[in-house]
Amino acid sequence: QQQQQQQLRLGDYPLPKRTFAQKAYDGVPLYNLTTVARGKALECVVRRVLEQREDAVAKDPVAGTTISGGQRGSTTAAYDMEVSGQRVEVKSAQLMWDKNNQRWHARFANVKPDEYDDLYLALYTP
Repeated sequence: QQQQQQQLRLGDYPLPKRTFAQKAYDGVPLYNLTTVARGKALECVVRRVLEQREDAVAKDPVAGTTISGGQRGSTTAAYDMEVSGQRVEVKSAQLMWDKNNQRWHARFANVKPDEYDDLYLALYTP
């Protein structure tokens, strides 16, 4: 006797519950981007704002060298741009929901204060 195989469909499985944060960010621009892509997009926004505010053109950074003396690549420069003679670093973070403490929080990582003159923090929120 052959057993008839039951065909399973996607609708046969319950969808996972969406988190509070997922619901809050639903439909918000940039949410579906990777962390790196979102960070680059926010850096571009800060660049444009600074160019308008300073009435100056933001220049790409000089790559420079690492602590060990090796050449840095363009994506690993010590700062993100130069505006009006100032080395500018942009750090971004996404507002995250802490369900245990019932509050929002954000963490800006890898902030190295000795490598730039001005720091701009871009907070991505719902």
